[in-house]
Amino acid sequence: KMHPAKFARLMRVAIIGRPNVGKSSLFNRLIGRQHALVYNKPGVTRDCLFEKAEYGGFTFEVVDTAGLDDGVDMQEDEAEMRKAGPQMKASGIGRWPAHLLTEALENTSLVVKSSDLVLFMVDQRVGLTPLDWQFARWLAMKNKPTLLISNKADGNVSPLDEKDVKKLGLGEPLHISATQNEGMSELIMHMAPIIMGVDRKNRQISTEWKSEEERRLRLLILGRPNVGKSTLVNALVETQADEKKEDFVPLLVGPEPGITRDPVSVIFEHQGQQIEVIDTAGLRKKGKTMQHGDAIDIKTSYASLKRVPRADLVILLLEINKQTGLLTEQDITLATEVIKEGKAILVAVNKCDTLSKEELANVKKSSPRILNMCFNQLGEVPTVFISSQNRLGLKQLMTEAISLHEKSRTKLSTADLQRWVHDIKRIGKMSPPTFPNLKFARQVDTKPPTIVLTCSRSVRSTTAYMAYLTNDFRRTFGLDGVPLRILLREELSQAKKQ
Repeated sequence: KMHPAKFARLMRVAIIGRPNVGKSSLFNRLIGRQHALVYNKPGVTRDCLFEKAEYGGFTFEVVDTAGLDDGVDMQEDEAEMRKAGPQMKASGIGRWPAHLLTEALENTSLVVKSSDLVLFMVDQRVGLTPLDWQFARWLAMKNKPTLLISNKADGNVSPLDEKDVKKLGLGEPLHISATQNEGMSELIMHMAPIIMGVDRKNRQISTEWKSEEERRLRLLILGRPNVGKSTLVNALVETQADEKKEDFVPLLVGPEPGITRDPVSVIFEHQGQQIEVIDTAGLRKKGKTMQHGDAIDIKTSYASLKRVPRADLVILLLEINKQTGLLTEQDITLATEVIKEGKAILVAVNKCDTLSKEELANVKKSSPRILNMCFNQLGEVPTVFISSQNRLGLKQLMTEAISLHEKSRTKLSTADLQRWVHDIKRIGKMSPPTFPNLKFARQVDTKPPTIVLTCSRSVRSTTAYMAYLTNDFRRTFGLDGVPLRILLREELSQAKKQ
């Protein structure tokens, strides 16, 4: 899900419809990859998904929306729509709390209002339902260009009733099958005139977008369920002095765990730099996930971890719990996965406003020892204490994130590395003949910094020796919080070279 500011000059296409008509399947088809979670039960998508699509030679923004179930009273007056929210029901994967239904309806209304084209989807296998009629009447009040999309039209499926289609007033339906990639060419042909009309003024959009994307800092937020990840994303955007934040569609938040399902990417500008913050679903223990047998939990966990390699930095969001303490086994497991991918970690302790001054002081005093003991591969882990609900500590969080990102991109000169090799041989406690004789050092990669050390004899390094090298390197160059990769390579003799 991308912040609308990213595509403010692109044509926006919103996909609207009741649950389980194939909105997410069409969304994935248009953007060319499996981004939105797809399942054979309704109610999977909750937050609105924004992504850039390049399809059929055209570039536009496509938005996937949550499907609202029966009981929704689509009123023209937004105030009446909000009142109708608590009476709405959800079926399929769990029940939606009333406040989430209200927020989801408001977000869908915001998306439709800012869209240039609406794709109204129905299920051809089921036919038109009362909820389809409610959606159609609601869209008619918005006065937006709309295409009627009849999905799941593959196989021997009876067409929609012509009389009912005429009563909808949305024109002839376009028959497609998003999963089978059928009818997509015809869909693009009908979208083309509107796309070209909107895009004609902005010929350089694709080039500008690619250059902005390369410079963007990507922050991935990971944590257990209900630690405040979505609230933090909303707070970060709302506290920025970004003119385009008015287009921001807030993420759904609430006291219930497991609200977020799809990874959510939100883009905003902070002190002249573009930041992309990626919200993820709360990750449960594997045992609990498998025990509950919820396929959606398994899919969301996989989707969240799949985002780690693409991130520049990971914010591990913690919550102080009087029963479990600062860190849990699940937090340590998440950090281990991040370190394996070579990503820097910034720890953010949320909900500090719930503690007294004395309790908070004790936590700040004990946290470095606890974090260093659990994350000894990172040295002293940068830690920020925040309250996303009350917007406290967010400025320091962004400052630390940008600083840590610069550290992870450190490019050291050969002269500096050679001085370090000389010093560690001169004053090091672990030196030849017991350990390999270091000759030369060179940096072969960044993010994370990767150093290759050339030795004069066979490499038989121990874990303790490698930890010694890593810790000394980190202290020398100030790379706390950044994973390091130090590799030993044997210097080949002339006989071995021949």
